[in-house]
Amino acid sequence: MYLWAAKSIASALLGTASAAYIKNTRLGHWAYTRFEAVANHIKDRWGIDMLDPAEAEWQTRYPKLIEKINQLEIRIKHLEGKDG
Repeated sequence: MYLWAAKSIASALLGTASAAYIKNTRLGHWAYTRFEAVANHIKDRWGIDMLDPAEAEWQTRYPKLIEKINQLEIRIKHLEGKDG
C-alpha cells in the first residue's frame, strides 16, 4: 500500500518537473502553442472548453453565486460609468 502511494507521488513530481523543463525548450514551446491552438479550434467549433473545465464545473454547482457576481459586475460598470 505504501509503496503504491510513494510511487504515485514520485511519478507525479517527476512528471511535473519534466513538464516544467520541457516547457522552457523550443520544442516544448512549439508543442504547448500547438496544443493551445487545437484546443481553441475545438472550443470555437464545437463549444467544448478543454483548457478550463473547472470554471464551468463550479459555475454549474453554484448558480446563485454566479448570479450575484454578475449583478455586482453590472453595478461596478454602472458606477464606473458615472465617475468616468
